[in-house]
Amino acid sequence: MYVPGFGEASPEAKAAKNLHNLFTYVAVRVVNAQLESYNTEAHKELTEFMEKHSLNDGDKFCAALMRESSRHKTLAMRILEVRSAYCKKDFEWDNLERLAKKMADESNTRLMRDYVLETSHVETEKMKSPNFMDNIVLHMIMFIYIYISCNANHFTPY
Repeated sequence: MYVPGFGEASPEAKAAKNLHNLFTYVAVRVVNAQLESYNTEAHKELTEFMEKHSLNDGDKFCAALMRESSRHKTLAMRILEVRSAYCKKDFEWDNLERLAKKMADESNTRLMRDYVLETSHVETEKMKSPNFMDNIVLHMIMFIYIYISCNANHFTPY
């Protein structure tokens, strides 16, 4: 599906870049935790470096760490190793997909439910019924589906 407004990169490419930065963040945390138990001096150096340099851009962080000193270069190389291993072997890609879909569904349901509650004038006691909200959401989804289906030729998203 074409998604306008993303310029040079697709939404998936932008998500991949964000995940890449997340993997760097995770790797830095893992390496720093490891250093805390067996090399307190290196742990202190990495912690101080983290306080001075943003982890928002993982590659920029690692590049700066490599150029700080030879000891920092060794830390950066370890971070790169851990980042790669985490991405390839430890990150649960299937779980990411499942959680993203679940989050979208739950968020959509919650937003529709809140909208119905705000805009309807249903008695409070009826709303406390266990199946009340599920029925409203189901009817609302069916209405939206029917509306879009009937107006498919005239429907243009924003």
